Amino acid sequence: MYKYILMLFTIFVCACNNNDDTPAKLYLEARTLVRQGKAEQAAVIFEQILIKYETSEFALKANEDLKKLKRINIGREEKPNENLFGDDGKVDYDTSLRSVKKLYNLKRYNQAEVILRDLIKEEPENNEYHYWLGNVSFKKRNMDLALKSYEKSANLQNNLAIFTLARYFFIKNDFISLRKHAQNLLKTQDAVLQANGRVFLAICQASLGHHNKAKEMIDNVNKSITNFSQVGMFYNYCLGLIHSKEKPAKAIEYFSNLMTSSDKEVSGKATLQMAQIYLRKKNFITEIEKLVQTNIQQNVKMAVVELLFDAGRNTEAKNLSNKVNEGNSNVESVKKLIALALRYQEIDYAYTLAKNAKRKFSKQIFFDTVLGDICIQKRAWALAYKYYENALKNTIDASIKLKIFKRLAKTAIMRRKENEALNFVEQALKIDPYQLELHFLLANVYLRQQNFSKVLDVYNQILEFSKQEKHQQKVRLQIINVHSAMKNWQQVQKKSQELLTKYPKLTEAQIMNAVSYHMSGQSQRAISIYKKLMEGANKQSSGIIANNLASLLADNKLELEYAEKLANESFTKLRIPHSLDTLAWVYYQQGRYKESKKLLKRILPLLPKSAYANYHYALHMIRENKKQEAKRYINKALELSDDAFQHYQECKKYLEELNK
Repeated sequence: MYKYILMLFTIFVCACNNNDDTPAKLYLEARTLVRQGKAEQAAVIFEQILIKYETSEFALKANEDLKKLKRINIGREEKPNENLFGDDGKVDYDTSLRSVKKLYNLKRYNQAEVILRDLIKEEPENNEYHYWLGNVSFKKRNMDLALKSYEKSANLQNNLAIFTLARYFFIKNDFISLRKHAQNLLKTQDAVLQANGRVFLAICQASLGHHNKAKEMIDNVNKSITNFSQVGMFYNYCLGLIHSKEKPAKAIEYFSNLMTSSDKEVSGKATLQMAQIYLRKKNFITEIEKLVQTNIQQNVKMAVVELLFDAGRNTEAKNLSNKVNEGNSNVESVKKLIALALRYQEIDYAYTLAKNAKRKFSKQIFFDTVLGDICIQKRAWALAYKYYENALKNTIDASIKLKIFKRLAKTAIMRRKENEALNFVEQALKIDPYQLELHFLLANVYLRQQNFSKVLDVYNQILEFSKQEKHQQKVRLQIINVHSAMKNWQQVQKKSQELLTKYPKLTEAQIMNAVSYHMSGQSQRAISIYKKLMEGANKQSSGIIANNLASLLADNKLELEYAEKLANESFTKLRIPHSLDTLAWVYYQQGRYKESKKLLKRILPLLPKSAYANYHYALHMIRENKKQEAKRYINKALELSDDAFQHYQECKKYLEELNK
C-alpha cells in the first residue's frame, strides 16, 4: 500500500513540474537544435539553463555541451566565441581557470564550480584547481567541501592553501588545527609564510596562557618581515595576547592597531580581546560601549553582547543590546539578539525584542513563530496560538507551515487537548505524509485518547515504510507498551520475546517480558528474570529492575531483607517516590508498621494518583480499626485502578467487610 501511495505521489509531483520552461524541456530543445546544426541558437539556450537553473542537474549537462560547442557563458562583457581549445583539440585549462576567476568575481559560484569539477576530472593533481574549488565552496558556505579542497590543494604543495587553512583555524580558535598548518608554513621556502607560521605558533602558545614561551617564539621572527601587512597584523595580535594579563594597557595598544585593519575578521577578534580586558575594569561598560561604536561590524557587536551574557552581566548585556538594536535594519542581527536572550534565559527580554521586531519587520513571519515559542515557555497558550495562526496566514511556504503545525500539535498535547492536537497533526501530514516525527506524534495523540487500535495501526505503518534498525527497535518497544496499557499480557509476552530473539540484550524488552509474567501470575518466573537482569543493568535500568523485584518479593513475602535492600537501592538511583512506596510495602510485610505508615504519610501527597500507595495506606487504617479512613483510601485505590490492579479483588473484599 505504501509503495502504491508513493508512486502516485511521484506521478503527481512530476505532473506539477511539467511546465514549458523547465530545464528538462529547454535542454531537449537545445539538443534538437544541435542535431539540426543550429549551434548558435542551441548555445543561447544552454546559457539560459546555466543562468536560470544553475543548481539543477541540467546545468551540468548544458555546460558539457557548451564546451563541445567551443564556447562558455561568463558574463555579458565576454566574447561569445572565446576558444577554450588548444591546437591539439584539448581543453585549454589556463583559459578555463581564467573563466573560473571571472565567474567568481561575478559571484556566479555554481557555474564556476561546474567548470572546476570538470577541470579536476581532467587533471586531479592540479593544486590550483582544488584551491579555487575551496574558494568557491567557501563563498557558497559549503564548509566541508571548502576545507576538503583546501586540504587537497595544501597536500599538493599549494602554499596559499596552507596559509588559508591556518588563517581559517586562527579565526575559529581551533589551535590544534592551527598548530598543524603553522608547522606546514615553516616547511615552505617563502620567508613571509615562514614568519606567519612562527607567529601562528606563538599565538597557539599565548592562547594557552604560555605567554613567556610565546614571547620567545615571536622574538625570533624577522622584524623586517613584520612590515608585511599580513604578518604584521598577526604579529600585533600575538603581542596583544602576550601582554593581556600583565600589561593590559600595552595589550590594548596592540589590539587597537588592528581596529582599522582591512581584514574584518581579525579586527573583530581584536575587538573581542579588548572587551575581555575592559571587563576586568570598574568602568568597563563605558569602555565597551565606546569600543562597540568604533567597530561597525554587526557580528562583532553581537559577540560583545554574548561576552557580557557569558560573564553574568545580563543587565549590561541587555542595555548594550538595546543600543546595538537602535536603528538597526538588519533582520538577521535582531534574530541573533533574540536567540542570545533565549539562550541566557532572558525570556521576557526576548519577548520584548521579538515584539518590537514584529512591528518593524511586519513581513517577517519568523517573529510570529518565535513569539509563539516564547508564549509556550510562559504557558500563555491562547497568545501562542494567536501568533502561530498569524504566521500560518502570512506564509505560503509549505515547510514553514509544517513546522508551525508541529508546534501547535505539541502545544495541544501539553495542554491535554487531544482533539486539537489530532487536527494539527493531520494538517501537517497533508503537507508531508511520510515524515516519521509526525507519525510518532499521531501515535502519541491516539495513545492519550486511549484509542489503542489506531495507535497500533500507526506503529505498524511506520514499520512498513521505515526499515532503519533504530526505528524498528523503537516502534516495536512502543507496541509492547501499548499492549501493556491495554493489559494484554499475553501479547506483551509474545512481542517482547520476539524482540529479544533479535536483540537478546535489550533491557527494556527484558523488563517488559518479566512484567508480563508477573501480571500473568507467574511470579517465580518473573523473579528469576529480574534477578538475572540485576547483574548487568546500567544505573537507570537497575533502579527500575530493583524496584519491580522488591515489590514482587514483598507481594509474595519472600526474601524481605533482600527486598528492603533493593527498594533502598532503587530510590538511591532513581530518586522517585514510587521507590519509597515499595520500601513502605516491604516494611509492612516485615511487620515494621510504624516505619511503613510514617513513610507512606510522607509520600502520599507526592503520589495522589497511585492506586498502590492508597491501598497500602488503607491497610494501616484497617489494622488500626479506623473504618471510615480505611473506606476512603480503599475507594480511592479502586477509583484509580481497574481489573489489572494486582490488589483489585482484595480491595473489593475489604470494602464489603467495612460496609457490614
